[in-house]
Amino acid sequence: MLKGWLHLAGFSVVSAANGEDGLLILEAHRPDVVVTDLTMPVMDGIQFCREARKISDVPILVFSGLPDKECRESAMTAGADGYVVKNIGMSAFISTVEGLAKRRKQVA
Repeated sequence: MLKGWLHLAGFSVVSAANGEDGLLILEAHRPDVVVTDLTMPVMDGIQFCREARKISDVPILVFSGLPDKECRESAMTAGADGYVVKNIGMSAFISTVEGLAKRRKQVA
């Protein structure tokens, strides 16, 4: 679903099967924004954020089914730049991604 939304908005998308593969892709492709879940095989999203911050300052958006405050705080403390819950609509999700990408380009 997310890939489709992002493609419709004009983004190129590279996806990973797990957090470990995501880190390899992060190094190889240097994306404008990373979207990750908290629940993944091999490495959870919190650990992914921590490891990603060691190698990149790319904006990280956590897209999670876990709406509680503690999960949000853990993700942000680990290095996420944003946190959205999976019931978000396409327009709001795309606006969030575009905002992170725009902020990244302004800093670069």
